Amino acid sequence: MALVHDMAERLDGDITPLHKDIIQAEKSRREEATMGYIAQLLPGVTDINNTFTTLFREYEENQTLEAQLVHDIDKLEMVLHMFEYERCHQRDLSEFYHVMHSIRLPEMRDWGLMMMKEREAFRAAASKGETEHDPAKM
Repeated sequence: MALVHDMAERLDGDITPLHKDIIQAEKSRREEATMGYIAQLLPGVTDINNTFTTLFREYEENQTLEAQLVHDIDKLEMVLHMFEYERCHQRDLSEFYHVMHSIRLPEMRDWGLMMMKEREAFRAAASKGETEHDPAKM
């Protein structure tokens, strides 16, 4: 499921709520078109195409534990990328950390909180000049 989700993102981009100019109906239309494109790349492989479509819809509906896990991992990945960007480029991206509030599974929330504690420790050390900002060392 995560692979199918990422395949669609690779072709269509990661359309997030931060893309205020793209409404949900347009996002869904683009994603369906992308899945159709992926399916046509595998002509005659109906079973795989059906599996891709089924997994993609299950992800979009977000009703199963697996779908919720993949959604939460996607959000944690975003948090991790933001943290890495903050460390490498000495930027404060606090406005994007609201995504932490939408993580549903307790285990994933715990991982997110661990990342946030690491971020706060880094920011405290950086404010005292105790960190290096060399991206090669990150």
